[in-house]
Amino acid sequence: MTVPGRDPDLQRLLDIEEVKRLKARYFRTLDRKQWDDWGQVFAKDALLEVPEADVVESGRAAIVASVSAALEGTRTVRQGHMGEIDITGPDTASQDRNRSGSNSIVSASMPSSAGRSNNSQPPSA
Repeated sequence: MTVPGRDPDLQRLLDIEEVKRLKARYFRTLDRKQWDDWGQVFAKDALLEVPEADVVESGRAAIVASVSAALEGTRTVRQGHMGEIDITGPDTASQDRNRSGSNSIVSASMPSSAGRSNNSQPPSA
C-alpha cells in the first residue's frame, strides 16, 4: 500500500515484506487446511492454472473447492523458497521463477510422527 510522501525505497521494501507475509500465510493456511483463511489470499477473480494436472479454476470459491477436495485426507508440508520479488506497480508484484533457481514448491505426504520428536503435533495456531 503506497503512502503519499513516504520514501520510495522504504515503500518498496515494505511492499516486498507484505508479499513475503502473504506467501507465508498461503503455505500456513493451506497445510493446516484452514480453507476460509486460505481463500482470502486470493483475489475474488483469481485464476489457478495447473497445467501438469490439466486444472484451470476461475474465482476464489472455485479454487478453494478444487484444492480442498484434492487434498482431503492428506497431510501436506510445503516449502516455499523465496525468489526475487519485483514490485511492478502500485498494486502488483511478480516473482521470476527463472531468476530464482530454488523457487520450487515441494509438497509431501508424510506420517504424522515423521520429523517430530516424541510424536508431538505442531501448534494449532
